[in-house]
Amino acid sequence: GVYLAPDSKLSNHYAASSRHCQLPSNRSMLLCRVACGKMVERSPLTSTPEFQQLLLQQAQQQISSEEKNRQCVDKLRELLRMPKHRTCPPGSQSQLGVESHERKSKTEIVVNRSYQVFPAYRVSYTLRSALPNPLGEGMR
Repeated sequence: GVYLAPDSKLSNHYAASSRHCQLPSNRSMLLCRVACGKMVERSPLTSTPEFQQLLLQQAQQQISSEEKNRQCVDKLRELLRMPKHRTCPPGSQSQLGVESHERKSKTEIVVNRSYQVFPAYRVSYTLRSALPNPLGEGMR
């Protein structure tokens, strides 16, 4: 699918070179029009029963925070490989990622067909200093 963000800071964060770039860094971003069709809201993978089970297991173990983080990243990768997390449910054409049910922060839009995205403008910019993680501190 094609991942899009309503906040440019989030797109900048997910850019391939964001985490390991030399500053200043010249970048480009596309401002796109998107034909979303019928959207479905999706909760983060961290709220799935499988991920919550891992957290319960970790709470009962005495392991380092680095090991817990590694296990969480591995579980998220495993969940992302599952077909049910890689496509839109039947009858919908796009997904709206929701950070949490309490704080309905819309973090990303995913469309499964590239022809739903129409690049309108290319924005070029220079990143002169590292930006804070727009999702807050965490595993993403």
